[in-house]
Amino acid sequence: MTDFSIKDFLKKNFTGKRSWIIILSIIFILVIPIKITSTAPVEVVPNNPRLITAPFDGVVKNIIVNNNDKINSGDLLIQIEDTDLKNSFNLAKQSLQVAEKQLLRSRQFSFSNNEEKAKLAELIAQVDLKKAEVESTSERLKNSKIYADKDGIAIVDQKNNWQGRPVSVGEKIITIANPEKVEFLIWLPVKDSLIIKENTDVKVFLDINPIKPLKGKLKRASYQSSLSPEEVLSYQISASFEGEEIPRIGLRGTAKIYGSRVTLFYYLFRKPITFVRQLIGV
Repeated sequence: MTDFSIKDFLKKNFTGKRSWIIILSIIFILVIPIKITSTAPVEVVPNNPRLITAPFDGVVKNIIVNNNDKINSGDLLIQIEDTDLKNSFNLAKQSLQVAEKQLLRSRQFSFSNNEEKAKLAELIAQVDLKKAEVESTSERLKNSKIYADKDGIAIVDQKNNWQGRPVSVGEKIITIANPEKVEFLIWLPVKDSLIIKENTDVKVFLDINPIKPLKGKLKRASYQSSLSPEEVLSYQISASFEGEEIPRIGLRGTAKIYGSRVTLFYYLFRKPITFVRQLIGV
């Protein structure tokens, strides 16, 4: 058995015409154009969902629906704590009644008493103010119960943690989604970023069926990076679902994103070159 010698190998294959043929072949192969790709985590999310938000600053009393419950328009979804609102409403009504009685008494005596007549404008303004307070409190009391305004399924994140939790006006509490309308949310790590364009092809391999890919088209990508659920600095990418068998909302997997065409040399050595540049600072 003879020992392998690199020197003998190079002398045998890289001398004379044979060396030029091999070198030109390698150069030819390295400049072959191919599509660059990157893989990234993906999740099936609703397309154009309805966000149910807090109508005013308050405390969540109860969330009636559960995650993935089927929702019909008009169903009760959320109850905001209304004890203080009820007390404020009753006080506002009592204050309005007192103001109206004072206005009525002043009108009765204004025919013979100039002092009472001078108070009329002020009392009328007070009554109008009290009426506005009653209407405002009544509207808030009415909004303490939030109903669905469309059909779909409920998406509730950690329902038990919401009970007794204070919320600010406009804060999202739950989401109502149409299970027939979905898209893909992709978190592309910054280190794997590539040049992509609108309508770029995307293939999604869900964890429940990694053999059968789902097709999609890139719709939009964020300009700024942010932390993904896995705490990785990434770009958010949305892709449409192009198919018939609609995947369930919430499923996860891996997405393969196709970028622009590059040479095989760039495809093979992109990451090593990037690593070296970051290492030496060039």
